[in-house]
Parts: sequence; C-alpha cells; structure tokens
Amino acid sequence: MMRQSLRLCQYNDIAVSQAVKYASTNSIFCTTRAILATPRRNVSRYCLAHTTKWPAPHITRISLIHHGGREASWTVMSRRWVSTSHIIQDPGQLQTVPWPYLERTVNVTTCADLYSKWRQEGRLGYRNAPAQGGLCVPVSYIHTGLDRAEKEASVSTHRRPVVVIVTGAPGSYRDFAHLIPFLDRSGVDVVSPVWPDLAFSRDSGCWWHSSEEKTNLALDFLAAINVREVDMLVAHSSGSFPALRMITVPDGLKVKALTLLAPAGHRQITKMKPYWFTDNLGRLYKFRWAQRLSEKLGYAYLTITRHPLKKNMDNAILAMDAMLYADYDQLARDAETVKKDKLPTLVAISDNDKLIDLSISLDFIPLLGGNADESWYYDAERNLIRKGQDTHVRTLRFAKGSHYVFSRCADVLSYEVLRLLSSVLPREEVTVEPEPTAATDAQANGETQRVRLRLGEKH
Repeated sequence: MMRQSLRLCQYNDIAVSQAVKYASTNSIFCTTRAILATPRRNVSRYCLAHTTKWPAPHITRISLIHHGGREASWTVMSRRWVSTSHIIQDPGQLQTVPWPYLERTVNVTTCADLYSKWRQEGRLGYRNAPAQGGLCVPVSYIHTGLDRAEKEASVSTHRRPVVVIVTGAPGSYRDFAHLIPFLDRSGVDVVSPVWPDLAFSRDSGCWWHSSEEKTNLALDFLAAINVREVDMLVAHSSGSFPALRMITVPDGLKVKALTLLAPAGHRQITKMKPYWFTDNLGRLYKFRWAQRLSEKLGYAYLTITRHPLKKNMDNAILAMDAMLYADYDQLARDAETVKKDKLPTLVAISDNDKLIDLSISLDFIPLLGGNADESWYYDAERNLIRKGQDTHVRTLRFAKGSHYVFSRCADVLSYEVLRLLSSVLPREEVTVEPEPTAATDAQANGETQRVRLRLGEKH
C-alpha cells in the first residue's frame, strides 16, 4: 500500500490537498496523476489515470476528503479516468458514482410522412426507409418525476415544473451529472431522451441523424410519454437544431423558456473541414458495403488532425452526421422566431470551445435577439469580471468553459438555469441549499448566502 499526498491546483485561493491511496497486486506501478472531478464542491473527488505503458493498478483506492476533515474511501476496479467535463464512456468501465435515476425505454414510431416523402424524392440513404407507417425507434430516457412518484407512497397533487433536456450527438443525460440532480433537488422534474446511436443506423439502414429526423422523433417521443407542454427546454450542441424546430413548428412543443448550452450555430463549423472530405465520407457511409472503408478513412483523417474522437469511430461518424445533415437555414429562421416571440432564453458559450467556433456563437446570439457585446463574462476561474445587459436573452460567456460548459461551469450555470425557470413560473417557493463555494459566489454578486429562489420572482 502506498500513500501519496498531492497538492493540486487552487480554487478560490484555497489550496486543496488530497491523499490518493492505491494498491496493486502487480509489483510494477504505473505513473499516476490525480484529477479534480468536481471543482468547487464541498467534497473533493479524485480518480487515478495511468500515463505510461506500464500496467495500471488492478485495485484502486479512492479517497474522499470533506473540507471539514472527514474522510471516506472505497475500492474500485477501473482503468479509465474522469475528466472535469464528462465521464469518458468505455465498455467495461465502472463508474464510481452511482447514477440515481432509472433508465426507461419506450418504442416510438416516427418519421412516417418524412420517410415517405424522401423515398419519393430518391434521397440518398433512405431507399430502405419504411414506405409507410414510420420507423420504430427504441428510445432510452430518464424521467425524474416518474422516479419520484414511484418512490412516494402517496400521490402529490402539487405540480412540479418540468424541464426537457435535449443532448448533442454523441451525448447522453449522464453528461448532465451536475444539472439534473440539482434541478431534481430544487423541485423540478427532468425528462431527457437519448438519440439512437450509429449501430441503430446500420441496422435500420435509414436513420442518418438529420435534424428533421431528430425533430420528428423528439416530438413523437414526448407525445408517447404524454408530455406536450414543458416549462423549459434545454439543448446542448447539435441538439439546438431539433430543439428550436420543436418549439417553432406548428403544433409543436409549448415552452415557457429556452436554454442553449454551447449551441451549434447557423453556419457549418470549421472542424468539419475539408468539407468535400466529410461530405463524401458521410455519403459513402450510407452504403453498407462501404462502411468499413469509411471508418478506415475517417480514422486516418482523425489521426492526422489529432482529433480526440479517433478512438471511437462510431462517435466520430455520429458527430459528423449530426453536423452534416443539420438544417442551418432552418435554424436561422427558427432563431428569428424566438426573437420575434421574445421567448425568455439563456445562452452559454465558451471562448475555448474546441468544436463550435466562437465567431459562429457570437454571430448566432443576435439572431435570437441577444447582444453578444453585452454578455456576462466569466474568467478562467469562473469569476464574473464583466456584467452584461439582458434583453429576453441572457448570454453567459466563459473564458474556459469548454464545449461541456454546463459541467465545467456547473456552479454558475445550474443556478442561472434555475433563475430563468423561476422567472417564467407562477409564484411557488422552492428553497435551494447552496454549497459553500456557491454561496460565496452568490455573495460576491450581491446576493444572500442562503440562496432562496421564489419561482415567479424576477432576478
């Protein structure tokens, strides 16, 4: 058994020291590093990552030290590491933090009219689409309201606000490991579906992740679980394409507020360059006989460009398809509708987003009715250094929020989401007990240490 005391980076000028313990049945230890997985929390959580070719520890001892001095630890089996933005999914990986919500599945028949139209037009990749009746898609999702109702003995007559979260691609509700539990604790029910993966595309021979397909599926999914009106719609990355279409299409989803997190904009991103290559690669992949060839070509391209998704070609091609077959002109029109209707909107962008170009994000905000020059600007430590001016759009800009800004800057964004939600709901009190660092931040912004949000008040 070895014990190392590691002094990590500082958060709010407080040096955090952490003891990382590990044991191994192997006599050769790999080089390790500790990574702070949940910054600005009253608990510091760490995981080990191996950085050499030597065998990784078979048994890892993780310590959890509260700032008050109390320590807890447990043993896990893991060869992967946790980043500050999301858990890297890997077959056989053990997540040390249990997910508290039940994953449900519902079969949704969707895209009947869309596929019939595209087959008649002879659109590439949809020859195998159902001629009529639509495609049956198994949709995995969470519904925290149903979880709560099943656990409680008595049925509450009190209506809880409902938020729907639409992820990017690839993406999952597990990416929102901070926001979803926060909203749940604050008295808000969360519904979040998972888009079909690339394996489903290969099996069906017709689902190619276009924004039109996703819009149809999302609306049909919500209808299948009897959700036709929600208090807020949250969308991340390429999820902004179906999200805006869902709320602007006739007889679409009725919402009171909108939150866009690192939204894909109204122009193609530069990460898709060279466009001729990605466009032809996407076309080639639609032919079953050419899929292995497409994967090899894609892997070679991602290796040359040092893209982080090269280790998972399914995710890489899925992300490529989501951006290739998005309707950018329709997104711009939908944004203009949001501007015209003055829908209360929260937008969060990052200067260091490695996927969405900052110039695209800044140009997209005025289409929604916001002012990019009047954004609320946070530095690398998430300290507010410039106050903004809001219209019906409130824009948060982070110096180092990354593409997963809702996770990297959870201590700011979670409260901002709840504040927007509070402004569009009837008067109904919900008390949020903030964590110590969040209270400090709130105090710095001229708020009380105990954050007490009254749904319906303007903030």
